[in-house]
Parts: sequence; structure tokens; C-alpha cells
Amino acid sequence: MNPGAERSARVRGAVTRHLSNAVATWQGGEPFGVIFTRVDGKEWMPGAPISAERCTVSLSVLLCHGIEEGVEGLSINGIAYCIASPVLPDSSGWAKFDVVEA
Repeated sequence: MNPGAERSARVRGAVTRHLSNAVATWQGGEPFGVIFTRVDGKEWMPGAPISAERCTVSLSVLLCHGIEEGVEGLSINGIAYCIASPVLPDSSGWAKFDVVEA
């Protein structure tokens, strides 16, 4: 590993530890920090209100080999989730995507 990559990995690790609000595992592996958001959504259709909860997670895909939409295997705070939207990492390897309880 070159010195620049090692430094980048340390910085990413420090940022993750500082910003994480939940602990996740991928396919039963080692735990790591993620940013987990749960938002109550309320939408109206003619004649009836519909409420739904939307959950999103931000994480480093480098820790989750093979993670993609429709796959199960992500556990957040002990609850199993299925990936519910495309996983599109940015240039640093981080992705934010929707999840639903499995």
C-alpha cells in the first residue's frame, strides 16, 4: 500500500467513526460504522392518506463486496435489510441508498 493510500484510509476511518450513528455488518462479517437515516413519509392519494417509512444508509462500498440493489445481507443495529435502490458509489467509494427490512 502506498503512503497516500494508507493516509486516505486512516482519514476515511476517522470520518466514519466520527459521523456514524449505527453499526452494520455485511453478510455476517466484521462490524463497521454507517450513517443511517429513517424518515417518515406521508403521501396523499385520492381518498386515503398513505404513510411510509423511508430508510437510507451511507457507507463505504469497499467494506461490502458485492452489494447491489435487491441483495440481502446488510444488518444495521441487528436488523436485517434488503438493498432497495441502486448502489452508486462516488469517487471515494461511498454510496447512499435506500434499504427496507428483510
